[in-house]
Amino acid sequence: MSTEFHVDHEQIRAHAGTVARLSDGLSAAAGAMTGGPASNALGTFMEFATVGLGDAISQAARAVSSASGALDSVSRGLAGSAEDYQRADDEGVAALRGGEA
Repeated sequence: MSTEFHVDHEQIRAHAGTVARLSDGLSAAAGAMTGGPASNALGTFMEFATVGLGDAISQAARAVSSASGALDSVSRGLAGSAEDYQRADDEGVAALRGGEA
């Protein structure tokens, strides 16, 4: 059984960046989903449908925005973990060197 444990904090940082870019993309998509069709876009007879469509678009925009926020939280958590691992590595190296920085 191996007792070796290795964490590459740079890979974690890179992944955090990827997740942040996904979050940014979702945020941009949510921002682009504003409004909806004009109430008479489908004609007077179908006005009820355009109102419903506008409501559905607003609901979808809120869901996409929520997903963006969740990914942003994940990205920040990953970046924080990378910092923690790097700090632990740096402190371990310093301890092995007898306190040298």
